[in-house]
Amino acid sequence: MFTSLNWSKWLGIPDNYSDHGGNVDHLIDIVHWFMFALFIGWTLFFLFCLWKFRASKNAKASYHGVTNHVTSHLEIGVVIIEAVLLLGFAFPLWWERTDSFEEVQQTDPARVRVVAYQFGFGYHYPGEDGKFGRIDRSLVSRPGDPCIDPDDPNGYDDFVSGILKLPVKRNAILQVTSTDVIHNYSIVPMRIQQDAIPG
Repeated sequence: MFTSLNWSKWLGIPDNYSDHGGNVDHLIDIVHWFMFALFIGWTLFFLFCLWKFRASKNAKASYHGVTNHVTSHLEIGVVIIEAVLLLGFAFPLWWERTDSFEEVQQTDPARVRVVAYQFGFGYHYPGEDGKFGRIDRSLVSRPGDPCIDPDDPNGYDDFVSGILKLPVKRNAILQVTSTDVIHNYSIVPMRIQQDAIPG
């Protein structure tokens, strides 16, 4: 019942266009329902504490504090639920995505190098031969330069664009890198997010 109320829509996440996106949306829904329950629980606990320990009822401070273990049990319950989220949902989803990478490699996927730089991303496409030219970082001339070695014959037909274009109904592999600092690269409708690391 709870997961049928779609948090992804409430959060303004665009429609999903990937095979694995449904699992990501389901995980988002579960996590947000859990956070909502925690919010309600802690708010009720806070209001209860304001009422129970108000000054008119407790003129003198208690120097002994709580004498039962209810809060410890609640904390253990939260830890167990978070462990279930990680071990039962997040890790299997990640394993499924990384385990299928070998299968994707065998389907002749479209390949694109994503080059992150300050305030932008460049997309380096292989030419008709399907091979990328060699990269030489010493050749950088401007932000976002893919540094294609002009002496490598595989790079003669490579091209760079500021727009990502992928074929429909074909697997794709994006090799994400950066020319300067760490950037966050995401394609929200595909439920993909990756940090671009220099090098």
